[in-house]
Order: sequence, then C-alpha cells, then structure tokens
Amino acid sequence: MENMELSTEGVPTAIEAGADASNPKIMAFEFHGNAREYFRIWIVNLALSIFTLGIYSAWAKVRTQRYFHGNTRLDGSSFQYLANPVAILKGRVIAVAVFLVYWVCMNFYPPAMLVVGVLMGVAFPWVLVRALDFRARNTAYRNITFHYDGTYWQLMRAYVVFPFVMFSMMTAALYLNGLGFSGNFSAANAVESGGMTNQEAMAKGILLTFAVAALLFPYFFYLQNRYVLGERRFGKSRFRFDARPKAFYSTLFILALLTAVIFGVAIALAGLLTLGFKDFPVVVSFATLVPLYLGYIVIGALYKVFVRNLVVNAVEIGLSHMASSLRVGAVIRLYMTNIVAIVLSLGLLIPWAKIRMQRYQIENTKLKLMGSNEAFRGLKGKKTAAAAGEEVAGIFDVDVSI
Repeated sequence: MENMELSTEGVPTAIEAGADASNPKIMAFEFHGNAREYFRIWIVNLALSIFTLGIYSAWAKVRTQRYFHGNTRLDGSSFQYLANPVAILKGRVIAVAVFLVYWVCMNFYPPAMLVVGVLMGVAFPWVLVRALDFRARNTAYRNITFHYDGTYWQLMRAYVVFPFVMFSMMTAALYLNGLGFSGNFSAANAVESGGMTNQEAMAKGILLTFAVAALLFPYFFYLQNRYVLGERRFGKSRFRFDARPKAFYSTLFILALLTAVIFGVAIALAGLLTLGFKDFPVVVSFATLVPLYLGYIVIGALYKVFVRNLVVNAVEIGLSHMASSLRVGAVIRLYMTNIVAIVLSLGLLIPWAKIRMQRYQIENTKLKLMGSNEAFRGLKGKKTAAAAGEEVAGIFDVDVSI
C-alpha cells in the first residue's frame, strides 16, 4: 500500500467554468516502471541498508519513491517526489527514540504504560497530520505540490476518540455477560448468570461484541478515509470525499459475509483432506494448509478490490472525479503468481512482483476530467515538511494511504 497514494494524490483539476458534465474526458494514469530497472535500485538499496545498519534506508526510500513517482504519468507528465533523505533520516532518529521509550516502559516500568498510553493517544493525531502533510508536500505534478489541510482535532476524532468509544462498548458487551478480565478473556473468567452456563455466557458475550464491532467499525473506517482523502489539495484546488457511511456498511458487510463463506469452505476442505490422508501425517500437514492459504489469498484480493474501488471512486476534485476498476479475478491471479515467483526465486523476484502490482493498480485508475485538460490551476507550495511525523507513524505500522 505504500505507493498507492500516487493514483489518488496525483490529480490535476479542471476549472469549473465551462466544464461539461455530460461529456467528461477520460484521462488514464500510466505506469512505465520496468522490473529490470527497479531490481537494480532494489538490490543496491537492500545491500547498502544492511551494510550501513539501516542508515542508508532513508536514501533508499527516496530512490524508490522517485522511481515510482517518476514512472507514473498522467496526460504525458510524470509525478515528482521531492523529499530530502536527510530530513527523513532525522525523522527516523526521532521515531526510533520514541519507540525505545515505549519499549523500555513496556518491559521495565509497566505502571508507566498508563501515562505513556495517554501521551501517545494525545500525540498520535499530530503524528498523522505531520505524516500526511510531509507526504503531500513532497509529491508534485507539473511543478505544483499537493497539500494536506486536515486538522489535529479531525484526526483525534477519527483515530483516537471513536476507536476508544468502540472498544469501550465492545468491552462492556463482554462484561455485561459475566465475562471478567484478568489479562485476557477466557472461559475460565466466565460465571454462571441468568441461568446460562459459562460457555453460553461467553458465546453471547462474543456475539454481542461482534455486533458492536459490526455496528461501529464501518463508520470508523469511513471517518478515516473522509479526513485523510477529503482534506487534500492540489495547489488551490481541493479534493472532496463523496462517499456516504452506508456505502462502507454495505461493502464491509458483503466482505464479512464472503469471508465467512470462504473460510468455512476452506476449513471444511481441510477437514476432508485430513480424513482422506490420515495415514500420511506429512501429507495431512501440507494439504490442510493449502485451502486455508488459498482462502486467505482470495479474501485479500476481495478486500483490495472492494475497498480500493469504493475509496478511489469517491474522490472528487471540483466537477471531476477519480475512477478505479480493479477486478477480483485479475488481483487473485496477480497475488498467486507473485507469491509463487517470490518463493521459487527465494525473494529475488520481489521487485518484479511489486512492479506488476503497481502497474495493474495505476493503469486501472482514471480521472474523469470536465473541461479542458489544460485548465490546471494551483499555487506552488513549500517543497519540504517535517519528516518526523511520517517516520514515527511508519515505525508503529500506521497506514495513512490507500
């Protein structure tokens, strides 16, 4: 997911005057990356990052981003990545320092984790604002940079307040059914209540917890995308996130239903294979994993296609808007062939797999442009922003792109 912000951020905008909504111009994104070229960048980055104990990784990131940005084009022009490796390195030093404080407190001063948790919750939206600001300001198209105008309080609501409410309600659902908490939830914590056995109380509590998650998680996901994508600008032209919460509810409900069906079939098939090869333990061990891994790949492809199409299709700029047309079958084929190639090559075909996936995603993204494609407007912005936010976000595996 790291580079897919290109297909969403790299968007020119038509001047609304004279736009013809009934006759949009379809502008396709193009990707001209080459696996042979990228392999040379990737292998050098890997070797130097290992040799320098990770110090070169800041330069490796810039080289990689510049390659992918520079090979992504729209209307004959390439995107640019402007970040300074030194700024990224400084950000990573701060990120490592923050992580070390977190690790020391967690392992040697557990009581301090309450204070650390509160401080991290307060700081987390700031980290995300800085990460998104850095990423946007260091991406340019036709020498005009992108901007992120989201606020601390918007991201506090989406990433801290709402998740806290959601998990509090999920915990309450377990407690209300007699499930205690002593480090983890288990059947041993359950007590008989209301004529129910321990197992019945636990089952009811778990079902209620899932019901709360199903009720609140789609809105949580909607808020994240609304504040991450809807607060961007290309020069002076603002992005708008036009999806409604009900679209996230329907999409995630379908994904949850398909996930249950696929895993159910995979588990049933694994059970049949176990019975069929019960006299061959080695075969059983391998055969039972195959349907589970295949199910995982199919579910991953479904999530990729459904969610990305939903999110990208909701991005609008003025009267123009984005369009994503990923297909489940194509993504499954890409996943499977990429995994086989990477395993058989002992990892040497990772660049080839990454180029294939990037090309498919980029070339299935379009801009439906209203009016003249020469009518771009914007103000040149600063080329740099503080890198600490993005690097702190990265070290804690915070995903801020689509």
